[in-house]
Amino acid sequence: MDISEIINLVLLPLGGTSVLLLALATFIGNVNSKRIINGDLAKFKGTHEELKAKHSKELQEIKDNFLLRLENIKAENTSSLEGLKQEYTFQIQVQRMEQESLIEKLKSDLQSRFLKHETYTSISKEKYQNLFDKRITVYEDLLLLKREIDDSIVDNAVYLNFQDDDPRPFTDAIKKINDKSRNSPMLISNELAVLTNQLFKKSSTVFSNASISGLLADMNNHGRGNSAESHEAIIDAEDAELRKMFNECSELYDKWFEQLELDVSKIRITLDLTHLFLSN
Repeated sequence: MDISEIINLVLLPLGGTSVLLLALATFIGNVNSKRIINGDLAKFKGTHEELKAKHSKELQEIKDNFLLRLENIKAENTSSLEGLKQEYTFQIQVQRMEQESLIEKLKSDLQSRFLKHETYTSISKEKYQNLFDKRITVYEDLLLLKREIDDSIVDNAVYLNFQDDDPRPFTDAIKKINDKSRNSPMLISNELAVLTNQLFKKSSTVFSNASISGLLADMNNHGRGNSAESHEAIIDAEDAELRKMFNECSELYDKWFEQLELDVSKIRITLDLTHLFLSN
């Protein structure tokens, strides 16, 4: 039951006056209804605008977040692509350097082979034979020196057994090796030449120190009048230094003779092959 029906029930007993009142009430009711409706409508519009503004703000935030995320993804992709590009460029450079190094190595090897070929062909058969004959002569002398040193050790075995601290036999052998092997350095093998140079350098230091010690001993004994004692003092001073030759040169001494045997063995093989070739 609405308000107009209520008013009709109340005002019905009043007759004509009620008609006027009823009209007035109806008018007031319509006015109030419009006010209520307009108020509700305004409230609804306000709420609608608030919701619309809120939704617009949320949509804008979503849009901003999406654009920010899109930019981040774009930046990450750009960074990844740049990294891949740099890695690819680096690998290309490495491969290029390796190829250039390989090409340079091949060129160097080819040039070396060419030079060897030119050197070999430039030396006549007679020249090579002459050099080989000279090498044989040099190694024959070195073998004779080895036999001389070996014979000296055997001949003086008793003395060396009781006078094992005497450095003279060993230093004399070193001197003979230095003299013989350094006479023809171009005709001995590279390996033997290296050992010869090392042996000479180390032994020269010991010989020099021995000479200096002998000279100082002679100066200290000068004017004492006993030449025998002075000579013995000089010998003792020199021997004290020459004994260092055992530690300095024993290993090189052994290596030198081992290399001599290897070189002679190669020469023998060459002679055997040459004989076999010529005989066939």
